[in-house]
Amino acid sequence: MNPAVFAAALALAVPSSQRLVAPAVPPSSEVFGGRVVLAADATAEEAALYGAALSAILKTPTGRSLAEAFGDVPGAPVTVRFEDLERVGGKAVTEDGKDAVVLSRAPMSWKREWAVLRYAELLAHELLGHMLSSRRARAQGVAWEHSA
Repeated sequence: MNPAVFAAALALAVPSSQRLVAPAVPPSSEVFGGRVVLAADATAEEAALYGAALSAILKTPTGRSLAEAFGDVPGAPVTVRFEDLERVGGKAVTEDGKDAVVLSRAPMSWKREWAVLRYAELLAHELLGHMLSSRRARAQGVAWEHSA
């Protein structure tokens, strides 16, 4: 079924007093505490997809919770950058003592909504999974680095 038709039908079927309202999404800079930045050489398309992916992550309670936890862990900002990788994926790396998340450019050629979902998935996995775990370990004095 067409999602727009489904949404319209649902709006008619559910009284307005019972409809769920999506929570307002705070700016990513507030939630991540300025600890995540896009690479300075990012294109406008990369910046748009990055912003949309972060917004998608922050629309979920789990995403917001992990983003807040990430903002609370000490460390310099993580740079997110896009590269031509051999696969559609990403990786969390530490290079010259600086943390980065590298995302494949491949999804940029996809339908926009699919690309946003894929980048949200990749960012959540690499940033809020691998990088958050690595930073928590470092904060506890355990050496754990991701390498390229």
